[in-house]
Amino acid sequence: MVASADARATTARAYDDIVDDYVRRTTDLPDDFVRFRSRFVARVRRGGRVADIGCGPGRDAAVFAAAGLRVAALDASQGMAARTHRAGTPVALADMRHPPFRDGAVDGIWSAAALLHVPRAEVPATVRGWRRCLAADGVLGLSTAIGDHEGWEPVNDRRATPPAQEPVHDRAEAPPGALRRWFVYHRPDALLALLDEAGFEVISSAERATHRRWLQVIARARGPR
Repeated sequence: MVASADARATTARAYDDIVDDYVRRTTDLPDDFVRFRSRFVARVRRGGRVADIGCGPGRDAAVFAAAGLRVAALDASQGMAARTHRAGTPVALADMRHPPFRDGAVDGIWSAAALLHVPRAEVPATVRGWRRCLAADGVLGLSTAIGDHEGWEPVNDRRATPPAQEPVHDRAEAPPGALRRWFVYHRPDALLALLDEAGFEVISSAERATHRRWLQVIARARGPR
């Protein structure tokens, strides 16, 4: 199994390399994702503090700030964090497994397409750590990939002429030295059970499909941390 530090560092370097392409491909969002994000915003305390964990170039963080929320963003990629900073959002270069927030310090945690890079063995501790960061009745908005696979995947180079729609990913293993990211897919029942064990009450969950299958979850912090 891959070393955790290698998975994090190699994946972050891949994102450093594809920042511009990533922004181009993810600016226009499907309506169902926009509605999911809006439902999360509606459940966060008015004027509350939201942690955007794995913020990428700051697309969602900017929406939260425009909605009157106080945003603290973090990402492991220097390139992504720099783009978020240039957009005017406070951002930290940090590991999503260990977010730099005090217990109970945030009213909402948003994580879209980020948990899927945490090695499976570390996911339970990661979501327990997120729960500790949330205030009483704090809200989690989580979108992550559905499946069973875990391993390296090559980064398809679309920087020259990106296709109109990304193909279904074949999850071929990327050779050492190639531009690659570590991906972890979760079965919905297993992930929802894990959230329950970590102290979350699931409010809603839904599946959607693009080039991957996604699980979108909104949950509330339950009980003492």
